Amino acid sequence: MTAIGGCVDWTQKATIQSDCVSILGVQSAYFAGRPRVRTTQCASLGIGLFRSLPEDRFDNQPLGAGGVSLVADIRLDNRDELISLLRIDPALAKEMADSNILLQAWLRWAEDCLDRIVGDYAFAAFSTESRKLTLVRDPIGERPLFYATRTDGVAFSSTPRGLLTLEGLAAGLDLAALGAVAAGSRPAGSYLDGITKVQPGECITFSPVGQHSRSYWQPSLEPFELQKTDDYVQAFRDVLRISVASRLRRERGPICSDLSSGLDSSAVASTAGMIAGGDQVTAFTAAPREGFSTNPPRLRFPDESDLASLTAHKNGLKHRIVRPSGDGLSRMRAMLSANQDPYYNYVNLGWIGDIADATREEGGIIGLTGEYGNQTLHAGGIRVLGDLISQGAWRTWMREARLTSRNPHVRWRGILMNSFENLLPGPLTAALYRRSMGFGRREDSTFLRPQWIKKTAEREQTDPSDYYLERVYLLRTSDMGLLRKGHLSQLGVEQRAPLGDRRAIEFGLRLPREQLLSGGEFRPLARRALADRIPAEVLNATSRGYQGADWFEQFNVGEIRGMVEEIAGNSIVRDMIDVEKMHRALDAWPTSFEGFDVYQRLAIDLPMALGTGLFIVEAEKWLAGRLD
Repeated sequence: MTAIGGCVDWTQKATIQSDCVSILGVQSAYFAGRPRVRTTQCASLGIGLFRSLPEDRFDNQPLGAGGVSLVADIRLDNRDELISLLRIDPALAKEMADSNILLQAWLRWAEDCLDRIVGDYAFAAFSTESRKLTLVRDPIGERPLFYATRTDGVAFSSTPRGLLTLEGLAAGLDLAALGAVAAGSRPAGSYLDGITKVQPGECITFSPVGQHSRSYWQPSLEPFELQKTDDYVQAFRDVLRISVASRLRRERGPICSDLSSGLDSSAVASTAGMIAGGDQVTAFTAAPREGFSTNPPRLRFPDESDLASLTAHKNGLKHRIVRPSGDGLSRMRAMLSANQDPYYNYVNLGWIGDIADATREEGGIIGLTGEYGNQTLHAGGIRVLGDLISQGAWRTWMREARLTSRNPHVRWRGILMNSFENLLPGPLTAALYRRSMGFGRREDSTFLRPQWIKKTAEREQTDPSDYYLERVYLLRTSDMGLLRKGHLSQLGVEQRAPLGDRRAIEFGLRLPREQLLSGGEFRPLARRALADRIPAEVLNATSRGYQGADWFEQFNVGEIRGMVEEIAGNSIVRDMIDVEKMHRALDAWPTSFEGFDVYQRLAIDLPMALGTGLFIVEAEKWLAGRLD
């Protein structure tokens, strides 16, 4: 990855270049070497490059041609297709970085190129003639980008902290957004007033006459029809192959991938092995310590390494089982600063960091993940029943519900909840979930003070009722950009998610319902398409891995208590978060799985409150430092 930044001032102030340099200087943790800046008239654009692609050695950003200046944090995943469309000499293209190909596409098609490019990107383009700055992010936000408007211009940065260097910027904490985080939401902003996030799939332009924003990614939800079942299988395999293959391009090192016992990472790792050769891929499975034992939730198991090893063996992958190091809390503090947002996933950070360590030990700089599979190629299952009800397809629903009930891991109450949930009032739905799943009342598990519970409830959004729209909503709001930056900065590995490829997303969203649920079988197309690479024991497993099953063993309660004391010294935190309740929760730290209500309180709500509090303390230091 890379860091970009820049300033535009319509009055052509002489400070724009120094401001650009300052923005990049604050982001030095995200690139190697010295940043470069290009200044023309009223715009100064800069970049600090982290080389991860073979063609990055030819990257000479900031770029300028045809009256356009451009900086881009980018990996193009349809590079060859664009080279052909742009009629670039293949011999010349071998010495062109992805940013240069993007510039040629921008000069040829302007904003229309956004319908043609595939990849992870955030970029800025400035036109000298129109004096217009355009900021763009990829459809699901794998690369971050922020901006701040000023009286006579605008500044942008890959990370929000870069903009805090600007003199005169009126920035402060967005307390409403931070309260929502502590309550379990992920607001779309930057958590800092005065700094705005470019949203995933957004194209926003600034000029002397104003600004304009549009969402350029509008995926089709119209199901497509193929003649035969085998045609769907082949189409699935083709899009999976191209999505994985385009993410194997790297400057150096082996191919490394997560590998659990689920479909998502199994599909990614096995396909990488089929493309590159199994012995060229090292798959990492996180597992509890040897001899770990707990009382797991129903139809869950704590150690996925045995099933994962079957997939690795079938595809000839190198397989490493990664046992816990127990330093999740120390990683959490570092990630908080690197991510520049409230990082609260300390339950999983331990094994994520351990896999990153193992990847570096192998000499790897990229790590493939199975994220987004449930919204793309591996969507389907019981959630489809709700769409049948909303469509009035009662006969089909009755047949599918009856056949689904034969699955040993499905209960009728689950079928009814997923079928009729969207027709029930929100409070009733929450009560039914508490009763069926064992969750406690939300007000009992949260650590927000009552006045803040009310404030956050007023701004909660209602999830879309349609399953297809729900998947689009989840993809648009996942927004992993800052997390990717933090992961690279602190853990030294660039995460890549093939199942979040635009082509995989658009293919998955257009699959007919019968390919997602048919005859009571969940994900029938995915199962058929993956049968050549994933063992039957994995495809047909009736229970799932319990991710981070040993979470209660991995953290020193005394260290957590020390962090609680730290945030308790901040007046804003004390007003928002009940730190006394946090201490009482720590007094009852479990030694095994004790139910979803305990998990909700200690593994979800406590980290949310702690991460929010630590961010407030850290961000106030950033703000104070900016003013010194």
